[in-house]
Amino acid sequence: MYNPVHYLALWERKPGGLDFAKPLEHWDLPECFGVLRRRLEAERAGEGTREFILDIGTTEADAVRLILEHRREQPIKLFRLDGRPHLADVVVEPPHLMSYRSLLDRERRAAERRLKAAKFPGPKTLDTFDFKARPSVHKPLVLELMRCEYIDKRENVLLVGNSGTGKTHLATALAMEACGRGKRVRFFRVTELITQLMEAREERQLARMRSGLSKLALLVPDELGYVPASKIGAELLFDVISTAYERTSLIVTTNLPFENWTEVLGSERLTGATLDRLTHRCHILETHGDSYRLREAKRRRGGKREEGQDGTGQKGREGRD
Repeated sequence: MYNPVHYLALWERKPGGLDFAKPLEHWDLPECFGVLRRRLEAERAGEGTREFILDIGTTEADAVRLILEHRREQPIKLFRLDGRPHLADVVVEPPHLMSYRSLLDRERRAAERRLKAAKFPGPKTLDTFDFKARPSVHKPLVLELMRCEYIDKRENVLLVGNSGTGKTHLATALAMEACGRGKRVRFFRVTELITQLMEAREERQLARMRSGLSKLALLVPDELGYVPASKIGAELLFDVISTAYERTSLIVTTNLPFENWTEVLGSERLTGATLDRLTHRCHILETHGDSYRLREAKRRRGGKREEGQDGTGQKGREGRD
């Protein structure tokens, strides 16, 4: 009987062992191994096909994940690469229990900092999103996006639908998942983003703000389309989107179909250039249906009417009198 976990301690040192070893058939490697492998391949770009060997001295899954996951903003220097042309070794000393706890504590504090820096309007998760009430939302695509691979590929996500149909909920849930996976994220209302850009421009701090935005892995401009932008504001917003193109992933929510974006950006030329960059490598989610908030307001009003017409009915009779 084969148990792939036994192979976490030491991979066989032979070409193709990682991909073709019999014990690993039908077994998906943890995401952290993919991250590690891509990083090593980037380090050794242009040297041809290699086998990367991992010797970690432990088979505890949580320890493996904690050791191999690294944060772009605070890389943990746990990796040592030697200079052999055909092989890249990664050696990590076997950590003890206190090391695990220290890593867990650092990861928890880092996650809290990322969530605070993202400035979400409120916590949202997929668990609280009602997919049955929004059959137009492609749930398999949402679940795929929760893996955050679109960020590694510098792809965008557009959520299009009427007000109150869950666009911000989904955008926040996706962005919070990215935070949990070590990505730098920033959430803005579009009006807030344009206002800050214009203020930075007036105070000669625009280059500094652009630099901060360029360091993000994911930028979330929310509610594009509710308020028309001024000419300068539209140009500044386009500059952010253009700079992010194939560098930083965007999640954009909008209540407008694409053909109506000129109502916000003004110029057809600017609108076309913006859409061209946003939709080139993009996943589109549509949220059709009635507003959650409107439906909830109707439900509350209905409940009050029933309360006024209940069996005791004292208040209802007094009102009619």
